[in-house]
Amino acid sequence: MLAPDNRSQRFSARAFHLTPGATRAHDDSGIAVGGEAADGIVIYGPYRRLMPGRYRVSHLIDVVTLAAPAASIEPAIEIDIVVDGARQTAVKKYPVAGCGPIELELEFQSDGSVTEFRVGKTGVEFVHKGALVNQLL
Repeated sequence: MLAPDNRSQRFSARAFHLTPGATRAHDDSGIAVGGEAADGIVIYGPYRRLMPGRYRVSHLIDVVTLAAPAASIEPAIEIDIVVDGARQTAVKKYPVAGCGPIELELEFQSDGSVTEFRVGKTGVEFVHKGALVNQLL
């Protein structure tokens, strides 16, 4: 849980769980999501109870490769918020036009439930370097 006097928290890549095809860097500095990882949710967690209020999560991502243009896939990264392990409360899809570092943000409302921060992909390979969660005033 975020401490009442601390309105922000950084989650390193090691705090997140990953699906088959994604791998951790040897020094735990990131999660590599390559072509072996199926499109869909590839990173999830960490499960944290948040005080009721408004928040913003920012995922730190470095896009490495996009699907070949002939693949007729619109490369995108989707981030969402799931509470109590089942209920999606916020979602945002970001089309990805090029390689390099990006910060993907999503604002959401917490009712005090256990919160999960997920990342999904379509036609993109990237490195996830953690996330920042800030309580908004």
